[in-house]
Amino acid sequence: MGLPEYTQHLSTIDYVCVSGKLSVLEYVDHLHEHFEHPAVIKGGFYQTPMEAGYSVEMKEKSMVEYGFPGVEGSWWKSEEARPILEGIKI
Repeated sequence: MGLPEYTQHLSTIDYVCVSGKLSVLEYVDHLHEHFEHPAVIKGGFYQTPMEAGYSVEMKEKSMVEYGFPGVEGSWWKSEEARPILEGIKI
């Protein structure tokens, strides 16, 4: 999760500092709603991020809901998470 948010920076560095060519990169189009500054694609290319940082800051709501081991009422206490948790042997 968050790989496209990191990749957009690598693409910019490659273009500006290394190859001077547009890169072919994988893009996964889900889970961006959990990030404060998600990757943006236009015309099939990553757009250069304009916000400071690595663009991987997650929204507080997502951190509370999906953070492991979770807090009261979080996703990890749901039936959807049960098969994952039952497979963990500690």
